[in-house]
Amino acid sequence: MIDISLRSDEKGKAFVYLDGPDARLFQLLRNRLRSDELAQSAYILEGYICKLKAAGDKVKMQRVQKLFPKIVGISYSEFLKIVDTSLV
Repeated sequence: MIDISLRSDEKGKAFVYLDGPDARLFQLLRNRLRSDELAQSAYILEGYICKLKAAGDKVKMQRVQKLFPKIVGISYSEFLKIVDTSLV
């Protein structure tokens, strides 16, 4: 489960709480990428890719997948392998 909360005392910030498989995936990504920020970027890009896929925008989806390594540090296919590993 992923829970996103905004706190009034921390304007401009959101806090994300992960548990179960989502937390395990984040830990795997953070360990592999050695950065919380890169793991967060991978989550965000995956959400965007899924949204583009659902909208049928194959061109933009492929463009984002191609940019994935520049932003995250690993290819999109490597990311998917990590996701598959976390589901086992």
